Amino acid sequence: MEIIIPEGSLLNPHYPAAVVAGNLETSQAIANTLYGALGIMAASQGTMNNFTFGNKQHQYYETICGGSGAVGCNSIVRRDGIIEFVVYLLLR
Repeated sequence: MEIIIPEGSLLNPHYPAAVVAGNLETSQAIANTLYGALGIMAASQGTMNNFTFGNKQHQYYETICGGSGAVGCNSIVRRDGIIEFVVYLLLR
C-alpha cells in the first residue's frame, strides 16, 4: 500500500493552517479508511461523541468512543468513566 498525502491538503497543511479543530473527526475518518483498505476489521463509529456540561465554576468535557469492530474502544484508555463522581460534585 502506498499512501500519498498532497502538500497543502487537510492532512498535510501549510503553515499557518489551523490543525486542531476537528482532529478527532479527522483521525477517525483516517482510521476507518485504512481499515477498509486493508480489510482487517469493521469500521468504527467514525466519530467522537463530545459530552460537555457545567456551570460557571465547574466544567466537564468527555470524549466517548463508539465501537471498533467487535469491541468497544475508549480514547483515553480507561474502562470506567468518572461521570457519576462529576455529577455528584456538581449537584451536591
